[in-house]
Amino acid sequence: MSVEQAWNDMGVHQDDDLAAMLKEGAIPQFTSKNPLVKLRKNLLRNVLTCIPTTTFFLVAVFIYPVWQAQVILILLFVFSVCYIYSSWQLYKQVDATSSSDRPLLAELKRHHQTIKHWLVMQQWLVLPLYPFACLCGFLMRLGSQENITTFFSYEGVVFIVVVIIIVTTILCFFATRLLSHLFFGRYLIRLRKMIQELEGGQ
Repeated sequence: MSVEQAWNDMGVHQDDDLAAMLKEGAIPQFTSKNPLVKLRKNLLRNVLTCIPTTTFFLVAVFIYPVWQAQVILILLFVFSVCYIYSSWQLYKQVDATSSSDRPLLAELKRHHQTIKHWLVMQQWLVLPLYPFACLCGFLMRLGSQENITTFFSYEGVVFIVVVIIIVTTILCFFATRLLSHLFFGRYLIRLRKMIQELEGGQ
């Protein structure tokens, strides 16, 4: 079934954007290669992947007796829950790709803008959490309040830990950007190209 037939089957009146796209052959095999399909799958994958991690944060609060680590774990848990919720909400929005009351071009633009805004916002919101997550790793490794006090009493340890946290934060930030590009960015680029080709066919 062609995309035009599928669009018509949904009870849509003639879509000039879609007709132009089909006429110019700008988006062959639209249904199977639509980047929104990949973006939506990756959003769902994000949700499913984050659930075990979020559960670990909650369980670890009751396992590790260090109050500093517990505070950070609760912070990470709250952020993870918010991230899962926002990902799920966006996943449901992208599911409305075949809306019957908007032209195809308008739908593609709307989804591109929404996903791009969400992606940038998540990258910057998570940035302040990296130092806390790294510090939490130190605290959990030490295991007890007594060990923490002893460890940080050594000369130069605080400086070394701060340097490690800064370096780790920078590495995590760029790693996040790389993963964001692999799972979302490259498909947003394809989606933008699709929009430009559709606009050029008008």
